[in-house]
Amino acid sequence: MFSSTILDVAIGLIFVFLMVSLLTGALVEALSGLIKMRSATLLRGIRELLNDPNPASGQLSALVAQLYQHALIHPRNPGAAATADDLSAGAWTRLWHRLRPASEATADLSRNAPSYIDPQHFAAALTEILQLGGDLAAIDTAIDTALPQDAQLNGLLKGIAQRANGNLAAMRTAIAAWFDDAMDRVGGVYKRWTQVTNFIIAFVLAIVLNINAIHVAKVLWQRPLDAATMESITKLTKENLPITADKLFAAVGLNGELAQPIGWAHYKLETMDRTEPLELFAGWLITAFAALFGAPFWFDMLQLFVRLKSSGPSPDEKAGGSAAAA
Repeated sequence: MFSSTILDVAIGLIFVFLMVSLLTGALVEALSGLIKMRSATLLRGIRELLNDPNPASGQLSALVAQLYQHALIHPRNPGAAATADDLSAGAWTRLWHRLRPASEATADLSRNAPSYIDPQHFAAALTEILQLGGDLAAIDTAIDTALPQDAQLNGLLKGIAQRANGNLAAMRTAIAAWFDDAMDRVGGVYKRWTQVTNFIIAFVLAIVLNINAIHVAKVLWQRPLDAATMESITKLTKENLPITADKLFAAVGLNGELAQPIGWAHYKLETMDRTEPLELFAGWLITAFAALFGAPFWFDMLQLFVRLKSSGPSPDEKAGGSAAAA
């Protein structure tokens, strides 16, 4: 295509990795939505943040249950959830609820646990639940009454109250910042789950469809179509429509054969040598690891060689020197 076998191989591999990344990303998002992974991770993070003694169990602590019953946190819940199952935030609970009969499903208190909580809403709900207000003495008394056995959370909230000099608005701002920082770490947990799931799905796809990066590179390297061949194919196609693939390949000197970069059709178990299984496994691993970079990365890489946008380069691309030739 570019009169350069190296460029053709690079572009072909990037395109394959882009397609795998797109498919894998879509499957990961579908799986995450099906098992409610975002809401489950958020609930687990909040339970750990508020020192729930058993964050992996189904029974919520009193503070977490009250928080998820609050309309600011969970407006689609009627305010009676007491367990994680009530929130449908367990990884498999959502699927189980969908499979249950309608008569049983109506007894569930909620099926829509939030996947995101605004930090300001969290701070407002927490201060209302703990009944914080008044002077410092009243705030300290309310914290001791609500959290008599949680020394860490008790000390944190008292420290926030002292630094804010009892000002409720300043306290809510500080609590919101504390919550936001904690959610950054929760986001990291979800990202790690996504990466592991992405790799597993990409590896399975590579096996099922035999997307072997090494074989793809070999095919693109060994079977380049020069400009003359491409011109012959275009001319024959225009003059002899409809034309079969075998006739077309024979006419341009390919002897009726065209190597397939993807798929199992070109593999025969009885003719495999000892090195091919190892090559297959290595090629699948390369494909799976490449999918971890994500579709946006491979799209940007492809843009370095081929301009895919119908418009010209943006000012930011010109300034950064990343604009590919149109």
